[in-house]
Amino acid sequence: MLRDYQKQLIADARKSLQTARRTLVVLPTGGGKSVILTAISKSLQSKGKRALIVAHRKEIVNQLCAHAQKQGVPFGRVMPGVPFQPGLANIQIGMIGTAKNRAKQGRFDLFDVDLIIIDEAHHTVASTYLDLLNQFPQARVLGFTATPQRLDGKGLSEVFDDMVRGPNTRALMDMGFLCEYRYFMPKLQLDIEGVKKRTGDYARGEIEERATKPRIIGDAVEQYEKHFNGKSCVVFCVTIAHAEAVLAAYRSRGWRAEVIHGKQTAEEREAVVAAFEKQRISVLVSVDVISEGFDIPFTQGVQMLRPTQSIVLYLQQVGRALRPKPDGSKAIILDHVGNVERFGLPDEERDWSLAGRTKRKTDALPIRCDMCGQFFNFAHLAKAKKECSYEDSCGLIKEEAETDRMPDQVDGELEEIDRYPLQKSGYAAFRKMVEEAPTTEEALRLAKLRRKQDGKPYKAAWVYRVRDEVPPWQRHTRKQAFSL
Repeated sequence: MLRDYQKQLIADARKSLQTARRTLVVLPTGGGKSVILTAISKSLQSKGKRALIVAHRKEIVNQLCAHAQKQGVPFGRVMPGVPFQPGLANIQIGMIGTAKNRAKQGRFDLFDVDLIIIDEAHHTVASTYLDLLNQFPQARVLGFTATPQRLDGKGLSEVFDDMVRGPNTRALMDMGFLCEYRYFMPKLQLDIEGVKKRTGDYARGEIEERATKPRIIGDAVEQYEKHFNGKSCVVFCVTIAHAEAVLAAYRSRGWRAEVIHGKQTAEEREAVVAAFEKQRISVLVSVDVISEGFDIPFTQGVQMLRPTQSIVLYLQQVGRALRPKPDGSKAIILDHVGNVERFGLPDEERDWSLAGRTKRKTDALPIRCDMCGQFFNFAHLAKAKKECSYEDSCGLIKEEAETDRMPDQVDGELEEIDRYPLQKSGYAAFRKMVEEAPTTEEALRLAKLRRKQDGKPYKAAWVYRVRDEVPPWQRHTRKQAFSL
């Protein structure tokens, strides 16, 4: 059964295609794009319309075929090694490259395409997609994506005329279709200062060299043991060499782990995923393969060891963890590379546009508890007391208590953050600001609105150091066990 928002999204897409020739549908990872796609295919089949559905990965195509078969939709496969019979089924599902080649060969002559449907449509600016679309100028186009933006930040307006948006990540969480999460950034972070960029993202060779250092990999395993302790986790790595080093570290500590990457055969990848699904392994170490469009089974959370400049890649990776858990628990996200500081928390609302570079609805930075390392949305500080394991020692608790006592001031604080976006500040100016602040609480608040010249945040520890005060995490002492 289609969910209400899925029915509405289909209706909105149909309405859009009445005036636009090419419409892009945006729905977060986990929102059920494959289900919607199948429902549209079934409707087209019943009306005698012809559709060509394409994707860029074999795993995605297999998922689409499985959904169509489950719903009883007759279809043909457009894949290498599979006989091409366009006249036997109105719905054809296949690989974008194969479809483009066969269209150029004229093998679609007897198959007048009414609608082309593209999954993971943020790739449509690639020449392979454009060549295919040029072969069918009369066809309408319907694209699906969770992230309507290219790696370079440019939009998709050169391909699509209109955009239809479904509910965002926060709305899907509130409806119970995605799970809540806990987001951590461990103290030991990967240093990416000075790393060069290539094709819009960090240079993999330089990142690999830094990410494979024993202290970084060792900390990753320790954090897994602290937060997951045997529960399922997907680890995102930079390169195959990096993934192999991470795999060896997990196995050396006795954890059942396997690696999955694009150079493996489809059969090898399927075997690894099957083992993960059956819980024969706990840790799935991935290079690229599971970043997008790959329907992995239940996982408790993800661990990010790959920094990125791409919001597309970031949201695809964290989205792997947000499927609802059988026990109703929250997803765990371990961010060892500071992606959250570049893109914000997963459920922040973003103003997607066909024009390109998205903007978050608010410039408020996620707030990190210096005691437990967890990030909190500025608007959800009331959750801090329940979430933080350090209770009264947590620096966020006082802010949360003040929010409870003075609810009329919460909106004002949020507006103040909006009015004063994050600014870069030299250390001398930062020190003067902290020294002149009337209270430490005010100094901490102001510090959150500042960045160093290199863009990195000023940590709370600097505030206490400048004001010559003992930070709360050093005042926290554990009760000694009674002994004779």
